[in-house]
Amino acid sequence: MKYTCCFNVTTLLLCLFTAFHVLAKQPEPLLVVHQQRESPHDTRVNYVIDLLKTALEKTVETDGPYLLRPSRVKMTPSRYHENIRAGGEPNVIVALASKATAEELLPIRIPIRKGLYGYRLFLIDQDNQARFSQVKTLADLRQFNAGLRKGWKDIDVLNYNGFQVTEGNSYEGMFRMLVAGRFDYFSRSVIEIYEELASRKQLYPKMVVEETILLYYPLPLYFVVNKADKKLAARLEKGLNIMIADGSFDEIFCKYSCKDLERVKVEQRKVFRIENPLLEEKVPYDRKELWWH
Repeated sequence: MKYTCCFNVTTLLLCLFTAFHVLAKQPEPLLVVHQQRESPHDTRVNYVIDLLKTALEKTVETDGPYLLRPSRVKMTPSRYHENIRAGGEPNVIVALASKATAEELLPIRIPIRKGLYGYRLFLIDQDNQARFSQVKTLADLRQFNAGLRKGWKDIDVLNYNGFQVTEGNSYEGMFRMLVAGRFDYFSRSVIEIYEELASRKQLYPKMVVEETILLYYPLPLYFVVNKADKKLAARLEKGLNIMIADGSFDEIFCKYSCKDLERVKVEQRKVFRIENPLLEEKVPYDRKELWWH
């Protein structure tokens, strides 16, 4: 009985020591902090979270555990940019593939929306549809006043191309400004406009998607990190490329975008193309699998 007791104690101590040793060797999880949603109605971040989570999951075996969470503070787009540049939270954001971004931050050069962010439709007041239906040229379209949030790079693109732009201070405020008549249209990408409309239809019953126009300018979006955060950049790039190869990237993309693309009906719209002077030179146009066709 005495020997059995000693054996049990010895075994227990050995198990505890082994467990402690195993736990002590576990690597610290990689902390990945993304942008907050801008309002309770903002569903755009869901796609970003799905991509990040899947890319990180695909690399757990080779790169270890991770912890994914939103930033603790909601910020303006320019503040997010400044914080990540200074090494603060968040440590990964979505940004335009611009010269300035490439100079100040470290981009993962995989367009997370397959280039579709540059295909723009308009939210308008339904009473203005007849006016938009009369648009025949870019000069006609320039007579209308666009609305965009302060800090969005689209403002520079539209201004460069001679468009009138009214700026607003908040994402949710842009919808209120539209229905109040502060501007004529709220320019949105084809892959976000229908969800934005559906989630606010009861709030703004007269807000509709304009039926006859599609505006296009190159506007690929990347994940970007601080220039010193090469470990996170490499892991995200590896994970995203695994997703592209195994089809999971397209599955997530289609989950969020395919139904909307069917509703656009490009063949029934007048398509206007303008330049994007902000675009960086290293956009990976040679990788056809990264783009929507």
